[in-house]
Amino acid sequence: RSGPRIVGGYDAVPGAWPWQVSLQIFRFGRGFRHVCGGSLINRNSILTAAHCVHKRLQPAFWRVVIGAHNIYRPHRYAVKRSVRAIIMHADFTKVKFGKDIA
Repeated sequence: RSGPRIVGGYDAVPGAWPWQVSLQIFRFGRGFRHVCGGSLINRNSILTAAHCVHKRLQPAFWRVVIGAHNIYRPHRYAVKRSVRAIIMHADFTKVKFGKDIA
């Protein structure tokens, strides 16, 4: 079903949320695909949900896109970065999504 994706709000202005990132995983034959969002918490760290990354913890399969207003139509300000490490909460449980942080 198509329709508006914002209910009771306003469209974001490009660049208004610079700490929002797209976590993308590489799929053979399909390239990189968006999996989850995250927040830039310092120059070298992204905070996201553990359930987004727990099935594939190898950094080489991931990239982060920072500054994209629309992940399906990247613009010149979007920055793509590789992932060096994935650190998941040691007590994460996928059954109830407890400690769902990475």
